[in-house]
Amino acid sequence: MFPDLRCRFMPEDDMTPTRQEAIRQLLVRAFADTAHRFATASYWGARPEYRLWIETPDGTIVAHLDFERRVVGVGDRDIRIAGTGEVAVHPDWQRHGLGRRLMNAFRAVLRERTPVDFGYLNCLEDVAGFYIAVGWHRTDQPSLRLHPDTGEPTTWTGATMILPVRQPLERWPREETVDLRGMSW
Repeated sequence: MFPDLRCRFMPEDDMTPTRQEAIRQLLVRAFADTAHRFATASYWGARPEYRLWIETPDGTIVAHLDFERRVVGVGDRDIRIAGTGEVAVHPDWQRHGLGRRLMNAFRAVLRERTPVDFGYLNCLEDVAGFYIAVGWHRTDQPSLRLHPDTGEPTTWTGATMILPVRQPLERWPREETVDLRGMSW
């Protein structure tokens, strides 16, 4: 479906102000309940390192995610992850397979272009099923992080998702707290 759509991958440092604004507007529409988080920026939390999006032939961005490579602590282990955030599909384009298409492209980017062992994200319960359906695995481990608004240490206890990339799922230590060593995405 929609063969004329294309995926784009770009380092954050190469993003133009016009693209940043288009992504910000998409996030405001997609996250209406928390749109205030995107009043002035196209991310909330840690600054992304990379962007991946799907656009129409005229350049309209209809689906998006961002990520940052980081070494996190899980128990006494250091693990290379792609901390993932701002996963969104424009409301007018939802239920057409774009989320799955974006996740398939993300998996390919992680395998081919970024040296990480796992994808990582925290999400709300109402979207956890989507991530499981597209290949993520739920661990529900608590994670220590700095809150994006206050900078204070907080603990996330909601849905935690892991995507095996260069290591099998069995190599992810499930019984430990995840120390994100900074803000979440």
